[in-house]
Amino acid sequence: MKIESKLDMSSSNPALNTVSNNGLDLYFETISAFDSEVLSLNEISKKESDSKGITAYLVDMIIRIAQTLTGSYGSKMSSHQMNMALDRIFSQADDWKCSESRNGNGLPDFRSKSLENTRYVVSSSCHDLPESGSVFQRGGSLSVPKVLLDICNAYPVGDVRALLPVAQGNDLGCFGPRGHFTLFDVKIENGKIISAELIDSKGGLIDHFYNGKEKLKDLILGSDGLGCNGLEGKVAKEFSVVTTYLGHQGLLNGNDCGRHVVYAADTIVEKDSLKNASSNEARQFFKDNALV
Repeated sequence: MKIESKLDMSSSNPALNTVSNNGLDLYFETISAFDSEVLSLNEISKKESDSKGITAYLVDMIIRIAQTLTGSYGSKMSSHQMNMALDRIFSQADDWKCSESRNGNGLPDFRSKSLENTRYVVSSSCHDLPESGSVFQRGGSLSVPKVLLDICNAYPVGDVRALLPVAQGNDLGCFGPRGHFTLFDVKIENGKIISAELIDSKGGLIDHFYNGKEKLKDLILGSDGLGCNGLEGKVAKEFSVVTTYLGHQGLLNGNDCGRHVVYAADTIVEKDSLKNASSNEARQFFKDNALV
């Protein structure tokens, strides 16, 4: 299910985002899977238990039960792990051109490729925090305004679709200071930012309180080199932001957001939209691309 809410920069009363109850759906969907998992755990042979050692065996059992209850595919990806996956999928071997690296890990700030009449640009992990935030809070990620400014300057002519993974500074979900990954889909025409869409793999419950699109809008419009009042004027007057909640990731699943971001970026590049995207297709993508 896809739920959309729109925020126009001229509006003084933004509409509240619709909240998805995807977490409740996940509960009912996983009860039978949980029962089956417990049965399979009970059938593990004593030989396997002895070979692993009792501690390793118990840890493995707990992890498997937790993954079943939350519906998670694997452990939470770090920004670096997600960047490595992006670099592997959007690779130079497939004619993606890489920018310079300023993030200290040797990976490009962004990769680009022209398909038909649009240039797609996929960046490395960005953050939605002011530059005054601590290095720990920023988690080694790139600045959204700086990356967008570099993209606008690099491609001043033509249509550009910039896909920026954003590690939100959202600790409302109790998943750490880089609490949740989302995808920021930005439309750029002749070097000007026209509109943007924040794509969230979850429903809107936590973001209803965090309001990620407001933070990104404020960052963009408040940037000296990027905002409407900035010297370079890279943002169109009609600039607007929408949020789309895909509902592919369960409320209790705090691990798979990075994988969903990679899946969404790849789907947009391959199909130009997420219209037919699904949680089942996402999990198959995780498996096919070894996003463990």
